[in-house]
Amino acid sequence: MIIDQAGALKGIPVIDFGRFIAGPYCGMLLADMGADVIRIDGRGGSENRYPGPVAEVGESGMFLSLNRNKRSLTLDPGRPQSSEIIHRLVAGADVVIANLPIEVMARMGITLRSARSSRTSSW
Repeated sequence: MIIDQAGALKGIPVIDFGRFIAGPYCGMLLADMGADVIRIDGRGGSENRYPGPVAEVGESGMFLSLNRNKRSLTLDPGRPQSSEIIHRLVAGADVVIANLPIEVMARMGITLRSARSSRTSSW
């Protein structure tokens, strides 16, 4: 029996703050299975966007493959408007991928406690 995995996670909202390889790879796998993954990048882009460019605009093969099937949003985490957007996205997500240092997440105002309290249902 063949099972179609492409839609196994259809409708599952995921916010991807992942960096380097592990976080974006996790998001890529979820997106490949149909989850609605939104990648959040700073205004300068992520660390893996430009090394070894292969695309006309200079993006790397690693960046292109690790972020396939994802939507993308660029924010300046230092601005209050960005913080509001991040909190709304986290509140509506079933999954938050974050392999950033705890201090960075705390500066963004995202902790496990804040993510749990922003949910309308209990985890």
